[in-house]
Amino acid sequence: MTPGDVYVVYKAKNPDVQQATVAVIYHDDTDDKNLPGGWTSGEQDEGTPVKYTQDDINKAIEGWKKKHYHYVRTDGTLPTTIPAQDTTVTVHLAHNMIPVNPNTPDKHGVNPDQLTETFTSTLHYQTKEGKHLAPDAVQSSNWIRQVTVDEVTNKVVPDGEYTTKWQLVGNDDRYNNFNVPVEIGYVAEKTTKDGAPVTNIVPGQIKVQRNLEDTVIYDKLADIIPVDPEGTPIPGVPKTPEKDNTPEPSEPTPDVPEPDEPEPDEPDVPTPRRHHKNKKHTSASKTMNNWSNNRSPYGENSNYKPIGETAPGNGESVLPNGEVVDHNGNVVGYVDANGKIHHTLPQTGESNNENVVAAVLGGTAVALGLIGLTGVKRRHTN
Repeated sequence: MTPGDVYVVYKAKNPDVQQATVAVIYHDDTDDKNLPGGWTSGEQDEGTPVKYTQDDINKAIEGWKKKHYHYVRTDGTLPTTIPAQDTTVTVHLAHNMIPVNPNTPDKHGVNPDQLTETFTSTLHYQTKEGKHLAPDAVQSSNWIRQVTVDEVTNKVVPDGEYTTKWQLVGNDDRYNNFNVPVEIGYVAEKTTKDGAPVTNIVPGQIKVQRNLEDTVIYDKLADIIPVDPEGTPIPGVPKTPEKDNTPEPSEPTPDVPEPDEPEPDEPDVPTPRRHHKNKKHTSASKTMNNWSNNRSPYGENSNYKPIGETAPGNGESVLPNGEVVDHNGNVVGYVDANGKIHHTLPQTGESNNENVVAAVLGGTAVALGLIGLTGVKRRHTN
């Protein structure tokens, strides 16, 4: 050996001692990738104590939970010493999934459009040329849903476990009826552009998840142009739109009975009564005039007394029909057409005049005629 020489001592490896590595991996199952923060022992001799324990794993899991992960499972067992072969322990973690809807306080950055939608139903009022006659009528419907959000990334998960279908807010699945305004000079067609019936309303459509539009089309009525007798338009006089003559439903006209018109007065024609001799007249209600010893013209108590003939003076009376009765009401004679009094014979009923039959008939006819005239006169007086 000489001064300045360097000596290196090599220790021979024990061929009977094995070396191995122990590793702990934290795996993100959601994204299928390993997470940072794992542990490895490096290559060490078999039997060397492992300095990473289960408590260290538990602490790591708690740390990941604070980052919105949850523990899934552990593949492998953590040894306390270095084994003869390499050992890997895999701790599986996954992202937390949460439901988010319009009522969730923390939306986790979710765009509101992903939670609520609004659709409209619009009705236009136009002419065939596209001129707007009235403001559009617009109704809206609101729809909501719940989505699944990845709490680690704050992203919406398509078809996630908490995701629901869109739901209509409210119980009415149809829009309200639209009013059809009356526009002067125009008349609305019977159906809309899309074929909906038009009256004074247009029925509301079923609510769907898209915007709806339809149009009420108005036809222009002809203008009434004022002209002079020669047919020349009169300047300065505005045109008058023709009226919509669509008939309204008519109500039946009630039958009104016509009042009965009074018929013209007709003279009362008395019905002749036959009186037999010695028969008492008990039906006469009027007080009989006593014609004895006097001459009377027309008109005394509306009875007729022939002029120039003296009435019987023995209590007899002349009836309006020309019969002569005594004070007991018995027919004892008659007055002929010339106003002459004739008496019948009480015993035989024969006339003391051979012309008694003809005279009775004549006297009766005259009396009836006079009574008819008297009735006409009385009616006109009344």
